Amino acid sequence: MIQRKNKNFSFNEFIFWGGIWIVLIAVSFSKPILTYAAGILGFSRGVDILIYGGIIVLFYMLYRLYAKVDKQQQEITELVNRIAVDNPKKKK
Repeated sequence: MIQRKNKNFSFNEFIFWGGIWIVLIAVSFSKPILTYAAGILGFSRGVDILIYGGIIVLFYMLYRLYAKVDKQQQEITELVNRIAVDNPKKKK
């Protein structure tokens, strides 16, 4: 909600992430759904799916964050190089 008020998210992003959170909360409190999914995936307990899934999502998000930071560093380096070439310092 705070991100939406600060206009960091568009309305569509707010709806998307709100829907994701609602689904995750509903599934995490529904033992039959977790037990059924655990049986299909070969886990002994339903809560294991939430734990393993959470770890996988965290690693994926960490990878995406690393990729964005790396791309931003490359763009900054390119911008600094262009500025330096366009505006060379004159020796006195």
